[in-house]
Amino acid sequence: MPPETEGRQPVARRSFPSTGQIARAALVVIAMWVVARGVWLARDVFFVVFLAVLLAAFLSIFVDRLQRIKVPRVVAGPLVLLAFLGLVVGLGAAAWPMLRDQLSELGQTLPQTLERAGDWVGEHYAELTGRFMDTERDITVDLREQLRNAAAQLVRGVLPVLTSIGGLIISGLVVLFAGLYLTIEQPLFWEGALRLVPPGGQRRVAADTLQRVGKTLRGWILGTVINMVVIGVVTGLALWALGIPTAFALGMIAGLLEFVPIFGPILASIPAIAIGLTVSPIMGLWVALLYVGLQQLESNVLQPIVMKGAVKLPPALSLSFQVLMAILFGFIGIVVAVPMLAMIIVFVKSLYIEPMEEHDHDTQHDHDTQEEVPQKRSTDHLPDHLARAITQRDVSAKRRDE
Repeated sequence: MPPETEGRQPVARRSFPSTGQIARAALVVIAMWVVARGVWLARDVFFVVFLAVLLAAFLSIFVDRLQRIKVPRVVAGPLVLLAFLGLVVGLGAAAWPMLRDQLSELGQTLPQTLERAGDWVGEHYAELTGRFMDTERDITVDLREQLRNAAAQLVRGVLPVLTSIGGLIISGLVVLFAGLYLTIEQPLFWEGALRLVPPGGQRRVAADTLQRVGKTLRGWILGTVINMVVIGVVTGLALWALGIPTAFALGMIAGLLEFVPIFGPILASIPAIAIGLTVSPIMGLWVALLYVGLQQLESNVLQPIVMKGAVKLPPALSLSFQVLMAILFGFIGIVVAVPMLAMIIVFVKSLYIEPMEEHDHDTQHDHDTQEEVPQKRSTDHLPDHLARAITQRDVSAKRRDE
């Protein structure tokens, strides 16, 4: 070898995408546009089905455990659903007398708080804006109008089927029965989805992806329910200890809105701070500090414990996706944004990132050892019905090839 070439590394050739790769990329983009367009046109059905999937994920946590002790899913599913509904109705009936009085008091106190806020703004209008206020202008009416417009903006984009009482009842019943059916027939749906995938390694990847998506949704919904209960109870007791009127009604609101990450706690704190201000400005400050402390407790203590089975989502990504879903679909978009984002991340990791990393690892291994070591995903971690479906389909495909 000439001396001037010793120690030099070979120059990698620059590769350009082929016509086939460009065509496949274009088809993927077109397919994504078609899917997005279909979801938009059928958004009523899509969101109702997605809520049913979340319910099925929650019910399957308990149904799977009952199935392990030889209770059929067709019996365990209705049993778990009836037990859950009975628990909710029983607790609601026991707490309703107190909650009814507190909610009524809350409905009377908030308008008074709004009127006081309007009077305070009117007194300090020149200091706040640098201009003199029109004497014929009613600040309280303006505040009510702005709040009404803000509520309309928040609800705008909500599915038409959910904007009426009748549509809400029908949608709720559909979610209940569809979630129950998905829970009972979960193995059938999973096996049917695997039949759409070619046999071999791709089917193992698909089964592993379904397993991980189910685990992620179950972890998220269980953790969220635990968060709702803990935050609701702790908030109600803390507000009661501070001497806030309607403390338990405000705790119930905080618990329910805990289902909506990031935005839910903010919305729940607004009426509580307003009620605190009716007692005294210092009490309003204490209530605000309480909600900040509870949010820190949830983020740093509760979530790491109860969200172990869920995907860890960067807060900036979650917030951006929630804003996008709110712009497109209104409040219902905010509600389903986080579990939907978690599911999308699992799909991207399992179907794109991990196969690409495995391919790079295999390529580097072959380059170093000049050997090709085929790798297969094990089915040991999969449920029995998925592993059995993969094995049967692989054997059938092998017999057809022979």
